[in-house]
Amino acid sequence: MAQIDKLILNALDVQKISGANYSFVMSKLDSYEKKMEFLNFLNRHRNVILSDKDIFIELKEIAG
Repeated sequence: MAQIDKLILNALDVQKISGANYSFVMSKLDSYEKKMEFLNFLNRHRNVILSDKDIFIELKEIAG
């Protein structure tokens, strides 16, 4: 597993996203640029617990 993938999984863990959604999120992030953009989004909101809906809306925008 790439380091960026581990960072994303850790950030999702902090956001309390359910385990069933990890693979869905990672499958949508199919390029390094998308992964970095999503990780930056999670890092910007690291002091706030986002809803699953907010996370999926951002994922949809990034993954296109």
